[in-house]
Amino acid sequence: MKAQHTPGPWRVINSVVVLDKSNRVISDCNIDYSGNISTEKPLKAGLVNACNARLIAAAPDLLAALHTIAARLEGTNINTPIKDMRDINYLAYAAIAKAEGI
Repeated sequence: MKAQHTPGPWRVINSVVVLDKSNRVISDCNIDYSGNISTEKPLKAGLVNACNARLIAAAPDLLAALHTIAARLEGTNINTPIKDMRDINYLAYAAIAKAEGI
């Protein structure tokens, strides 16, 4: 099935706004789409919003990494060369680092 989402890469600007490669807004994590008024302190809410934006921006990278990892692991066994496993590990950690803002 072909993905129905906006293709990546996505990036974060102003700590909370996620843009696609054409600079269209994917998400603005300052907006509460639930209609609820936040009772969190502004500093804590800002940190949570920034973390949400990073995770959203990393979504295409996380999906691509999972596709690659799944395809590579499909043919692996106990005799798979260590280098191949390191490449798989690198893909996973690179996507995680983007999501966590590392």
